Amino acid sequence: MNKETRRGVAAIGRPASRALFDQLPDVAVPQRITRLAGYVTGTLASDRESGVARYEFFLEVARRPHLRASLDEWGATQRAAFAVELRGAGSPNPEAEAADLLTLVNGLILEQLALPADGFETTHLRPAIARFFP
Repeated sequence: MNKETRRGVAAIGRPASRALFDQLPDVAVPQRITRLAGYVTGTLASDRESGVARYEFFLEVARRPHLRASLDEWGATQRAAFAVELRGAGSPNPEAEAADLLTLVNGLILEQLALPADGFETTHLRPAIARFFP
């Protein structure tokens, strides 16, 4: 994977996450779940190849640990956006829960990319996200 590709993969999701992070009106828990689920499925639907590239980058980082900083930066941005929603809903430990939520979402997205399921957002994603909210 060349340097430009690594940079591109590391940037996946950053603008969308920052927009989500910067424009969060205070809403009830169901709307927070909708917002996160929409963010996840929206990025997946709009650019499936970037989703696949993200998982290829995970594997590349496993082989070449010196690339971890780029992956860590991406993860920190995602966790920060998730933590805002969890904190706003009254989570007692939003940063830790955001890290766990991101891990779960990553697994669900990987499965959806490999084995697409109809109704993914409704049957898989939303219920998984909802478990993290008080």
